[in-house]
Amino acid sequence: MKKITILLFISFIACNNSKPLKIYQGEVYIKLVDVGSLYGAPKNVIEKIKNSSKDSIYDKKHKDTNAKYFENLINYGLIDRPYFKLKFSKDEIVNVFTNEINYKKVNPIIDSLNRDTEKIIIKFKGVKKDKSIYYTEDIISINKVSGKTDWEK
Repeated sequence: MKKITILLFISFIACNNSKPLKIYQGEVYIKLVDVGSLYGAPKNVIEKIKNSSKDSIYDKKHKDTNAKYFENLINYGLIDRPYFKLKFSKDEIVNVFTNEINYKKVNPIIDSLNRDTEKIIIKFKGVKKDKSIYYTEDIISINKVSGKTDWEK
């Protein structure tokens, strides 16, 4: 009985520590040159980078923004997940990581986008992992509308 009580208590604590899912919406943002994850990279390359995160390039005193970003992706288990960029506001552009199923829904629509006359609005239920890192397994809607898509090289 004591073991069951302890198990229930641990389960309760674990459930309360997870971040709640929220609904987010934004416009797809295009960045032509961007290494936001290692999605599609060979497994040996991903493992090499994961292992190097424990080495000197990730020295806490000398971390640059990119090193911190990739270390966070490793810690959140997102380093090899597909992602797309969303613009929530004028000053907030984020990477939304997802699973293969959702990415296969989003990617063809992004690929067929005419960024001069169209934009894509995506609404999803997800969790904010960090300042510019979100994760979703539930895309609620993907709508292509008239407008101009913001982008950069």
